[in-house]
Amino acid sequence: MKNIEEEIKNLKIEIANIKRNLSLILSYIDPDFEEKLIYRILKQKGFSVIGKKEKKIILPGKREFVEDYLNHLKSYYMRRIISDIAKLKIVDKRGIKKLKERWGEEAVEKYLKLLVKFEIVELKETGYIFRFSHIDNFGDTLEWFVSKILIREFAIPSVNGVKIKDIAGGGDFDIFFLLFGNLSYIETKSSPPNNVSIEEVENFIKRIDAVKPFVSLMFIDTTLNIKRNIIDNLGFLLRRIRRDFNPVKLNTGFYRVSCGIYVFNAKRTIESSFHIMLKDLLKEERIEDSYNQ
Repeated sequence: MKNIEEEIKNLKIEIANIKRNLSLILSYIDPDFEEKLIYRILKQKGFSVIGKKEKKIILPGKREFVEDYLNHLKSYYMRRIISDIAKLKIVDKRGIKKLKERWGEEAVEKYLKLLVKFEIVELKETGYIFRFSHIDNFGDTLEWFVSKILIREFAIPSVNGVKIKDIAGGGDFDIFFLLFGNLSYIETKSSPPNNVSIEEVENFIKRIDAVKPFVSLMFIDTTLNIKRNIIDNLGFLLRRIRRDFNPVKLNTGFYRVSCGIYVFNAKRTIESSFHIMLKDLLKEERIEDSYNQ
């Protein structure tokens, strides 16, 4: 009997893989496939999608560099160096010294060369000039990157920067994605934990309550400890509204704080963190349950 149950579970996972691969094929045929699919599901749930928020994404100067750029963005150091450069705008000798003190000489030299190649910065006599003068943070680029990872690495339909009308906690959702056909949500934070306010954490909970995703994740792009400022604040807020709060540390910097709600940092790649979540869902049999909804 156990073998039959195991075979059924494996078969369901294989069906999910086929669905994901089909989604990837359709996305190549129609580049807007993911967006149309997720918008349709939101409308079926009774939500009024009012478009996408204005995005300020840091992209290479040429389309041919995008794939290579995405691969290098998997590096935490690459992301943080771009974030710092976006704030500095011009990186002179003093700026380079500060970057090296913070991220190490090897990483700074490596990624500055790549950023010149990608035409994100331009090397002049005064230093490295950031080519996106209207952008002062990495937030929208982080959303775009995580969304692309879901599509390219997991063949999961995903769309970033969605605006929904009349939502408690604000209608700007960083990322919607479909996990085994179920609407799910990711909130991304490019700021360190100390700069993520309790209001932002509360809005995360309000958006979850409004949309009721199958899975909700908060990704803090930091290697710093997220227990004190993020997990503890989530606990305070969830208990205040008498919601379940049973934090489980699944790995370093990765927590399940409640059923279907996960918070993690950049201690590992986003792909690795996503695998941790999938294993936990399988262990909790939520993947199997999703087919019976």
